[in-house]
Amino acid sequence: MSLFNTLLDFIRIGSGRVQQPAFQIPDPAAPPPSVPVTPPSTQGSIFPSFPVASGPSGSFTGQDWLILAVVVIVVGVGFFFVRGGIQNALLRGRAAPAGARAAGWAWWIFAVAAAGVIAAGFVGEQWSNILFAAIGGGLALVLLLVAVFMTISAASKR
Repeated sequence: MSLFNTLLDFIRIGSGRVQQPAFQIPDPAAPPPSVPVTPPSTQGSIFPSFPVASGPSGSFTGQDWLILAVVVIVVGVGFFFVRGGIQNALLRGRAAPAGARAAGWAWWIFAVAAAGVIAAGFVGEQWSNILFAAIGGGLALVLLLVAVFMTISAASKR
């Protein structure tokens, strides 16, 4: 069980990063500690280690979720017009209307999902997390292939 928890911590935090414990306010009713607290050793570094103000890298705060939501909405609205342009271009090229509509929506879904993955990578500092990169890259690749094959299929149907 310990190996599994260590692996999960490694995936969540990333290699080379140390998870800082959260700051806790001591209970005022508790007696003060009798033993002075010594700072942790710097392990040969001449620079002191300062606590991080935010959580460990890879965790999302409420502000991060808000930024991601705004980015996805803005990209979704912007690519909605691009979707209409792709659909009209396929219809001008004599594609079947249902296939052109489906291809336009496939490109829209790809664009919004890819923008969401890229924004999450930047906002949540996820690029060093191999699990995030693998899942995000796999999602983007699958959606890109679906959009390309739907566009080719729609263009060759009529």
